Amino acid sequence: MSDSTRPRAGLKPVLSLGLAALLGAAAVALALPLLALQAAMPRLDGTLEVRGIASSLEIVRDAHGVPHIAAGSERDAWFGLGFVHAQDRFTAMEFARRAGRGRLAEIMGAGALPLDRRFRTIGYARAADAVAAALDPETRDLLQGYADGVNAALDSGHRPFELRLLGLSPERWTPADSILAIKMMGTLLSGNANTEAARARLLETLGEERLRELWRAVDAPLAGSNAWAVAGRHSANGKPLLASDPHLRFAAPSVWYLAHLEAPGFRVWGGTLPGIAAVPIGRNAEVAWGMTSVYADVQDLYIETVDPADPGSYLTSTESEPFHVQVETVRVRGADPVRLTVRATRHGPVVSDLPEFAFAGPGQVVAFRSDELRNTDRSQRAAFRSVRAATGAAFGEAIGELEAVVQTAVHADSDGNIGYVMTGRIPVRATGDGFLPVDGTDPGSAWIGRLQGAALPSEANPPDGRVASANEYLAPAGYPHFIMRDLPSSYRAERLRQLLAAVPEGGFTPGRFADMQTDIVSPAARTIVPLLLAAGPFPGPAADAAGLLDGWDFRMAAGRPEPLVYSAWHRALVRRLVPAVFGDEALPVTPRPQLLVDLLTGRIPGCGDSEQTCADIIRAALRDALTWVRERHGADVHALRWDSAAIAVHRHRPLGGIPIFGRLVNIVRPHAGGPFTLMRMYADWGDGEQPFAGIHGAGIRLVHDLADPTRSWAALSTGQAGHPFSPWFRDHAEAWFAGRLLPLETNWTKIARTRQLELIARPGP
Repeated sequence: MSDSTRPRAGLKPVLSLGLAALLGAAAVALALPLLALQAAMPRLDGTLEVRGIASSLEIVRDAHGVPHIAAGSERDAWFGLGFVHAQDRFTAMEFARRAGRGRLAEIMGAGALPLDRRFRTIGYARAADAVAAALDPETRDLLQGYADGVNAALDSGHRPFELRLLGLSPERWTPADSILAIKMMGTLLSGNANTEAARARLLETLGEERLRELWRAVDAPLAGSNAWAVAGRHSANGKPLLASDPHLRFAAPSVWYLAHLEAPGFRVWGGTLPGIAAVPIGRNAEVAWGMTSVYADVQDLYIETVDPADPGSYLTSTESEPFHVQVETVRVRGADPVRLTVRATRHGPVVSDLPEFAFAGPGQVVAFRSDELRNTDRSQRAAFRSVRAATGAAFGEAIGELEAVVQTAVHADSDGNIGYVMTGRIPVRATGDGFLPVDGTDPGSAWIGRLQGAALPSEANPPDGRVASANEYLAPAGYPHFIMRDLPSSYRAERLRQLLAAVPEGGFTPGRFADMQTDIVSPAARTIVPLLLAAGPFPGPAADAAGLLDGWDFRMAAGRPEPLVYSAWHRALVRRLVPAVFGDEALPVTPRPQLLVDLLTGRIPGCGDSEQTCADIIRAALRDALTWVRERHGADVHALRWDSAAIAVHRHRPLGGIPIFGRLVNIVRPHAGGPFTLMRMYADWGDGEQPFAGIHGAGIRLVHDLADPTRSWAALSTGQAGHPFSPWFRDHAEAWFAGRLLPLETNWTKIARTRQLELIARPGP
């Protein structure tokens, strides 16, 4: 493989099956004519007159459909991003907007009412509208430029075929819609209120002590990411390198979208999220950055007591206050509108009418509190300021204003600086740690302040010349403030630091960074397998399985049997051991390596406390695992392959659920790696049919070389385009599955050589 094809040396639309059924019916009625599909393709070349720009705009598509936008001003550059987002991904934007505003039932029917009730009740859209109304003039102008770009693409006649099938004419995109998209991403990445509700349901059965043992370590499935950087002394060319691969739920196309924007005095490129005017991971000429989620506790549930003398009020510590009440009307396709009464207390919206929060006792309701619902939020301003930063320090200061999402932002600059900052807004509680819902009448449950900006953990130019984040807790020793209690497993972080320490000074190259992103060694397996084998000897076929694992190098390799045997054993042991110890068969079946280690080593009591010994349970779990493997993959353990069960599933939304079209539009391929490798593939172990199918991982990988502003590489897990007939719908997938990165060109001379299409947008009337 040549250096020309590889570096040297080596956000989620909310949809449901109801929509798939609706589109399936529409497809049958219309026979999904190919001409209609072709007519829905956006116009990507020629000259077009548009409203909303001050001067001509050039959009060049390269060989992989990545748009390179040359504009006359920064505002027009953001216009260009909105324009290409709408051309390539407006379906995802439209359904995410409708989800956030509680308007899915308008097009999906009554099946979408639960989602609409949830988002109308919590009120993200109300908060987004209020934030949009209070934007500072510069931020408002730039964000309006993005919205103008979206609307210009729609005005040009482009309407995605999914919307054509549904007979929908899109409404105008507004700045508030983009702010709503940021808030939706924030709630996707910080859902600890749901965890509090789950614990509240188990409290009476288990008691708080056992609950805290069960949640001693959290293996969060839906928000993992990796990002790291090294100082120039560690790289072959003497300048910092940075890598980033954020993990979200897989989709076809990927939720990520590559773009390159330029205007006089303004250059930025990297991974964007359609609907959002930002470059969350990427770089400019001087600074590169990557993001990972922090599992900070930023949401609380309050159990409020309804005033016995007045059901329209609730009790505080000193008095009775009326609920704030408003009535929402939810339109429903094919049915009468539904009236929804939304109540709120001083702590936030009342959510106990929603099934996931329906645990309150008689005469009580549950209120939800989160800063995501505040009417002041500088996240959009932070997005614009951070991409202009000329130094890592300036980037850290700007991104520190990001309030809607708690992230670790790893950064590096061309002057040789590296570091990280934590973003977001963390509540300071008078007492407690947010483990369980609290009494709304108790003054000790109050939020008495917030941590943000310089008060949050950060680090600049550490002595070892390395910064890294894989979702672990990064606050330095002695940090005085509470950030999080539900600590994620540190296995990926341990492996990342091991690889960073293994290379001598001057040894890192972009290619080596790319190889690290696809590392498949599982530290979790390395820790757990010896504990399992200690339960031997194993009789019969189990001896062959144990023998395989005894000689394993702990690489989750696609063609090897060991990852399948280990994963099936791990899953079977969780299914047996966790309910046996904690006494609840309803506990979800998820990978719980730290909990498993704690139980098997006696750090948490309970393994073998019944008539069975701990070794008995381990051996029984291996029998379960081999039965499952034999039924689905064959009896010869030496002939097994991990990738016979481990497939990465990128499902198209909404067509992926329709049998006729799913095979055409879903991107499904065998994969390597697992839930605790750097090349992370998280699966739903509760899925009885495909428990090891990857549904969550790095939808994009990026590597940046700060020695040269034109040296960046990237790969999406699918492709740029949202239209299944586009040549750019899945063209990144081959490189991504093979662990290769593609050059992300920003040199206009080289861009001209790979130019496929060019659209000139001129100011129109």
